[in-house]
Amino acid sequence: MIRILFLVLGILVSLSAYADYRIVFLNTPTIKINGKSLKVNDIFAPSSSVEWTSPKQAMKIIDTASGEQRLLVASQYQKSKAKNIQSYISGVKHLSSRGIGSSNVVALRATLSDHFFFTDSLKIETDFPTDHQRFFYISYTYNGEEINKMIPNDNGSFTISQDIFTIDGKPIPPFETTLSVFYLDETTGKVTLITEDMAITLIPDRLE
Repeated sequence: MIRILFLVLGILVSLSAYADYRIVFLNTPTIKINGKSLKVNDIFAPSSSVEWTSPKQAMKIIDTASGEQRLLVASQYQKSKAKNIQSYISGVKHLSSRGIGSSNVVALRATLSDHFFFTDSLKIETDFPTDHQRFFYISYTYNGEEINKMIPNDNGSFTISQDIFTIDGKPIPPFETTLSVFYLDETTGKVTLITEDMAITLIPDRLE
């Protein structure tokens, strides 16, 4: 009975691993996949190849079995030299930032010291405790000035969005930049530098 149960579970895992993807976001009207022009809500197999037309062309896809979403960006995808979408997804390091460890700064630094692409917002989930006295914040340089920004924190996660590109209440054009990420514990007065190397690129909702 146990052997049968494990066999069924193995089949379900296998099916999930190779489930089709559905397009839920595009910043171009269509995208060419396996030689066909697809649009939002179209479905394709994980073994499909993509023909990109611009470095910032992007699509968000959802696994039809697990419901997990992923953002694919042309410049990042092409740099990987992946043969198809499944091989690209298998090779991406930071598909998830869960389970990092509540006190493991080294592991969190390794996760964040990378290049992240996002459209509306980027949520990083950690096991670090966050509340009104313990939270993450970021800084970046703009016109030679260091800009410190508070960011939303919730149940161990922090979120980076276009809102960080606001200085003294005035929005500035979003640009590719490198963030420093800090963790502040006001109960002890300790500030921990997590990383100085979190590169971010805000992908436009629509390409001209």
